Amino acid sequence: MSSLPVPPVRARWALFGIMLLGLTLRIWTVGSGVPFAVEDDEPVIMEKALQMMKSGDLNPHFFDYGGLTMYFHMIVATLRFIVGAMGGTFTSLDKMWEGDFYLWTRTATALVGTLTIYVMYRAALRWGTATALVTALLLAIYPHLVRTSHFALTDTPLTFLVALTLLLSLVAGEDGRARWFALAGLTAGLATATKYSGALALLMPLAAVATSKSVRVRTAAAVTTICGLFGGFLLASPYSLLDLPHFLDSFASLAQHYNQPKSAAEAAATYLKYFRGAFGFGWGGSWVMVGWPALLLSLAGLVRLVFQLLSPTRRAAAAIVLAFPVCYFWLISHQSLIFSRYDFPLVPMLCLGFGLSITTLRELLPSRRWVMALLLLLTIPPALQAVWFDVDRRKVTTEEQMAQWLERNISASDLIIIEPPRIRLPPPPRFKWIHSTRLTNETVDAYRTQGVTYLLGSSEMEDIFLKDEARFPVQVSEYRQVFASTQMVKIFQPTPDHPGATLTLWKIPR
Repeated sequence: MSSLPVPPVRARWALFGIMLLGLTLRIWTVGSGVPFAVEDDEPVIMEKALQMMKSGDLNPHFFDYGGLTMYFHMIVATLRFIVGAMGGTFTSLDKMWEGDFYLWTRTATALVGTLTIYVMYRAALRWGTATALVTALLLAIYPHLVRTSHFALTDTPLTFLVALTLLLSLVAGEDGRARWFALAGLTAGLATATKYSGALALLMPLAAVATSKSVRVRTAAAVTTICGLFGGFLLASPYSLLDLPHFLDSFASLAQHYNQPKSAAEAAATYLKYFRGAFGFGWGGSWVMVGWPALLLSLAGLVRLVFQLLSPTRRAAAAIVLAFPVCYFWLISHQSLIFSRYDFPLVPMLCLGFGLSITTLRELLPSRRWVMALLLLLTIPPALQAVWFDVDRRKVTTEEQMAQWLERNISASDLIIIEPPRIRLPPPPRFKWIHSTRLTNETVDAYRTQGVTYLLGSSEMEDIFLKDEARFPVQVSEYRQVFASTQMVKIFQPTPDHPGATLTLWKIPR
């Protein structure tokens, strides 16, 4: 096993400062919006976690992704309930709802995101302390990772597990013993149980098997790694096997969303724009172009690893780092669904590439001051993005305003029809409301017959029709009939301090 450089004391203090910065950016405003204004898909995970807590049935009955994130948040929510029960806050599990646990589960996600910084620091030490510190710094401030670490979603755990698989694969390649390959395979399996695309993390320990001189019996190491993958996946998502028909049906249905015809070149270009935007100011227009230098340096660092494949001493480490991003980028570029969060597992390797380029310039340029100035110049834009996200999240949205008003003023017996996409979070148990695709799906008389008291409308849906009457005359007429037949009770309109859609509550007269 190769020895790593022992960081000097000042480097350790620098790492501590970077970790503290990363934690601050991730934990700051983590509770904003709780319990009403939440991120897309958060309610799905929390609903399944709470359902398992209440029923004791550990089958999540949901296989759009593996069960690890749901189990993780079930454990966190259980701890929250126990602490609350000891303090007298909670008296019965039956009275709990998802909103009671968001602060804890989000905080746990923020801690996982922060731990990713340290894992990548340890991995990057193979290329020197300076490279490791720059890698950690960029990970700490990378705005998209900062943002997603605020939410109880799958993306932050997946990124962490991919980074951990990278670190364990590097150790396995250096040590050569089976236990490290088993652990690397296990974490790849856990990544798969977080999101199925995480299975490509297996390529990193397999690259170690193929290229490391320390491995004596390569077949045994490969088998150990693959067994670790299946063991980790089944450990964290056991009902993928125990409820095999449901899992296979769900997986086949999910796959149809990703295998539609789409240009791979366009998808790849879109993901490059996401990376460029993260490295820039992210304010749109020409401001995003500021991200090109940092992105190009990141890619240049990965190209440097390609040349290290020619070095007998560097080949294994370079192959381990390159194996995942190349194949993973190919995968997401060939999927028909494109979202910026799909590229998050690539970010640790990009940050390592950036660190390698900065230290290369440090070696080539006569003055280190120029390199430090360049580093500062390139990290200011993403850092400002991350800070701005936290500052912006301090604002109370119209969704929160309406939800808080409803909680204070609406009776438990009043049935409310909600027009999507607001409000996303299921209500506290005492509320009675139903989500409807549009308020105009029924007439006011029909709502009255069903016992509906209020209609909650959103401009995000209504403006699609109301702002284009020539195209949607029937829908506009239907909305106007609803408005004319009801009484407006409360309206919350967006302002600079209260972003969001215009939300209007209408009462049905009796």
